[in-house]
Amino acid sequence: MRDRFTGIFQAVRPQAAVEQVYALLTYAPHAVLVALDDIRRRYDPAFKDGIKPHITIKRPTLLGQPQNLDAMVRELSQVALQLKPFEVVLDGYNTFTKPDTNVAFLKVVDETAFCSLHTQVIEALVRVYHTSVADRFESEAYHPHLTIGNNLSDLELAVMQHELHQGNVGLHFTFWITSFTLMTQAAGQIWQTVATFNLAGS
Repeated sequence: MRDRFTGIFQAVRPQAAVEQVYALLTYAPHAVLVALDDIRRRYDPAFKDGIKPHITIKRPTLLGQPQNLDAMVRELSQVALQLKPFEVVLDGYNTFTKPDTNVAFLKVVDETAFCSLHTQVIEALVRVYHTSVADRFESEAYHPHLTIGNNLSDLELAVMQHELHQGNVGLHFTFWITSFTLMTQAAGQIWQTVATFNLAGS
C-alpha cells in the first residue's frame, strides 16, 4: 500500500471493472510521526511506502458499486457533525502474534471514544449498503491501535521488543482527534483520499 495523497476533499472515482476498496482512519499528529520514524523505518514495511502513523476506524473493505463513494461521503459527513473532538492517550505497546506475521502496536488507553466513532461509522455504512456486511471484519472485536511494526518474523519481534524495553523509544503520546479520513484504492494502485471529515467544533 502507498500513501501519496493529493489533498483532502479530492474527488476520487473508481475505474470501471477495477476492484476497489475503501478504508477509514485518523492520523496521528506530526510530532508522533517524527518520534516514531526510526522505529517504523526498521520494523514497519508501511514506512517505506510513505504511510503515516494512524489509527484505523474501518479496515479495508470492498467498495462495491462506484456510487457507494458518494453515498458514504454524505452519510459520514452527518456522523462528523454529531461528534466532538476527543483526546487520545497512547501508552505502552502490545502485540498481535501470528508466526512470522507478527504486529507490534501502541495501545490506546481508553478505547471508548474510538469505539463510539467506529460504531457510528458502521451504522452509516449500513445505511449505504443496507446490510451488516459493512462490519464483517471488525464486529465487536474492533481494537483501536497505532501500528509500529508489521509482518515481523518471530526473531524480528523479539529484537524489537528488546529495543522497546530498553526505553529508547517513546511509547507515550497524547493528542486530539479532530477529523477522520475516507480512503480508496483500486487494485495495484496507490491509496487516495476521498474526503476528510472535521468533527463538530474542530
